[in-house]
Amino acid sequence: MLTIREEQIEAFERRMFDATQERVERAIAATFPELSGKTTLGGPEPVREAALKLSAIVVRGIESAVRFDIGDGPDIAAFIALGLALRVAPPGEAGDWISDYLKRGDTAGPTKLRMIEARLRALAADEKPLRAIAERVAQARERMAE
Repeated sequence: MLTIREEQIEAFERRMFDATQERVERAIAATFPELSGKTTLGGPEPVREAALKLSAIVVRGIESAVRFDIGDGPDIAAFIALGLALRVAPPGEAGDWISDYLKRGDTAGPTKLRMIEARLRALAADEKPLRAIAERVAQARERMAE
């Protein structure tokens, strides 16, 4: 009979979280190269600082995604990309309706995210800022799924 101790389960869970975090970081770095530090001039210090910043963004993003019941890797990457893309987009009403979708209590997190992505794609045809957001969200999802 095989006995697994609680510490072993915790170590396994931690390793799975770390692996997911690393994959999400790679997907976000590829989607947002301006955050990776590779586009900055100078020595290794700016790159190291950017990597630490990116890691902190991803950790906070994962924690936030979990609060919205989003736990699948590609969904997490898309969720983080959505938040980052909204920060760099021109101000507008996009953030309002997206926030309303996320707050819907009667809908599962992945479904909320898919609804947001579908509406973004539909609105992107007419609104260039929303097109940029939709493209980044799709890129992050695709890169995470690779």
